[in-house]
Amino acid sequence: TISLMDLVGPIPYVNPRDVGKPLLSVRASRFEDLSLGLNVLSGNLDFMGASTEEEVDEYVIYFAKGSTIKDLNPIAVVPATGAEWYTVTLDSLAMPLDVGNFLFFTQNSYGRSRINARMTIYDTVVSHVSLPSISEIEGESGLRAVLDITGEGMRTDIAVVHKHAQPIDLIVQTQCSGDDGFVVNGLRFVLQGNTASGAPYYKAEGPGDDQLFYLYFDPNCDGYREGQGYWMIDDDEPSTVKTIDLDSDGKCSNLAFSASDNSFGPPLMQADWSVMCGSAYQNITLALIPEGTAKPLDTQKGLDFGPLSSNAVCTLGNVVKESFVITPCDMEPGKEYAVIIFTTLIDGECICQSPCKCMGALTTAVIAGAGSGFTVHGAGYIKMLDRDAPDTTIHCGDACKQDDRSFDLTVELNDIGQSFPVLVTCT
Repeated sequence: TISLMDLVGPIPYVNPRDVGKPLLSVRASRFEDLSLGLNVLSGNLDFMGASTEEEVDEYVIYFAKGSTIKDLNPIAVVPATGAEWYTVTLDSLAMPLDVGNFLFFTQNSYGRSRINARMTIYDTVVSHVSLPSISEIEGESGLRAVLDITGEGMRTDIAVVHKHAQPIDLIVQTQCSGDDGFVVNGLRFVLQGNTASGAPYYKAEGPGDDQLFYLYFDPNCDGYREGQGYWMIDDDEPSTVKTIDLDSDGKCSNLAFSASDNSFGPPLMQADWSVMCGSAYQNITLALIPEGTAKPLDTQKGLDFGPLSSNAVCTLGNVVKESFVITPCDMEPGKEYAVIIFTTLIDGECICQSPCKCMGALTTAVIAGAGSGFTVHGAGYIKMLDRDAPDTTIHCGDACKQDDRSFDLTVELNDIGQSFPVLVTCT
């Protein structure tokens, strides 16, 4: 039985110009900029189509600032084919001035939908080609840092903190499509150390008893894929001795992976990953969100010194050279410290508009050159060599002589460093 009733109130207004236009929009999108050029974008722009495409003929993508289109020439026009995900390849695409986001529309013969979907642009502008190198300054308390970075017009912030100030943790954020979940979603990965390649690796405790997960870089995950490395999330602990197939299973079996040539650190923020959702892999966006004492400002305009201040032995900001010294820096011999370096554009050089960000590069790992005065080990921590000789005093009392061949001595040792035990020999 169907009952009819009168609707109270005015009839909803529909603009005659919108009749017949699509009412649905793009459901999700993802993009990682692979170009290091300022205001230049390269990589795959992926988006999930409308939930139904009955009224959708094509998708149109623009550069925009908020909901305002900044360039009437679309980035791409993609025919609707019924696919779940669509891909547009950007190859050194220049961004117009005053742009902050992508804007997605659906379209048919009646025109473009009024409803749109936005996606913030994160413009990658700098990368560490190799890990920063550090060395001591002869006769002074401090260190010299030498950077190997790409890009021009960069500035660097540096902080040296005590080991117990954990440099950085990573929080996993992702969402599988459908009802299947990802077992490590929401977990905190804590830096553990470095594998044989020098890449950092992380560990997370799962929700179940004795459930552990690891995030690490494998240059050759099955021993046969030379030249293609992957960042992986796995429930097998990686070897810190082997250089390939770090979980020793002879295959690339894991919970999630992302192809990468960068072993210095996993892709932070949003990136494309193949994730085990339930019983099958899905190609989705996974974000590794930095949390802890070492992180950039939300604007990506510098290192956030605030959380570091209580544990820092020295800091230096806004350095525009790739080789510089930081002094004074009162590090004690034998103790371990973390060196945190963040490089980004000089303030004012990033011309894209909020919420767009020019992404800097953060590293908590360094290398020490020959004769540098430091050793690097563990989770990338540095330790000054102990060059201070201990203050040793030898006492022989009235009764120290035992016989013609032996006697007892009292040795007092005062050492500000952490030297090996001292052996005193008398002849």
